[in-house]
Amino acid sequence: MHSQHRILPYRWKGRGLRLLFSLGAVLLAAGGCRTFSGLPWGRGPDDMDGIVALYPLVDPRTPSTGRLFRSVPDEHGGTVRVRAFPIIWSASFYTAQAVEQNGERRLDAFLDPHGRMLWQQARTGRPVERVAVVVDGVFRFFLRLTPGETRWDRVSIPGPWRAEELRRIARRATENYRAINRKGGYRSAFLE
Repeated sequence: MHSQHRILPYRWKGRGLRLLFSLGAVLLAAGGCRTFSGLPWGRGPDDMDGIVALYPLVDPRTPSTGRLFRSVPDEHGGTVRVRAFPIIWSASFYTAQAVEQNGERRLDAFLDPHGRMLWQQARTGRPVERVAVVVDGVFRFFLRLTPGETRWDRVSIPGPWRAEELRRIARRATENYRAINRKGGYRSAFLE
């Protein structure tokens, strides 16, 4: 005796699995996009402060469509237009040091292996020459990167830092690094 029971109509035969995979891919893509939408400030405890990011600037003639660019507020109520993702940020600074010499202040941020790779990529080939320095989501100043960078283990960020701000960032660097990279993987193992 031949069974006439079918779960799906004939035209759906074989398409159910494709539909399921397609739906899963859409959900995965939507979840992945949401994960990156808040970088870098959407990823840590609320009490995190001293997060530093270097953003490449956007040519003013570039249309402001899509999610490739963002406006970062400055201290005076204006905005600076930068690319959506930083070249490098506190997720790669396993420690930092506040340096004050000859009346000038700079932050020396020491990089983990992943940060070294990112910094080398940003500085070789077609290197970025000018970046916006953003601290805790607020634009602080522009930085001109000198050509021929030879130190890949650190990023030196000279600028018009406030002494207290610079010390706070250096003091919180390791703690922020651990909080941002707390989920495991080779970055969290780097500090152990």
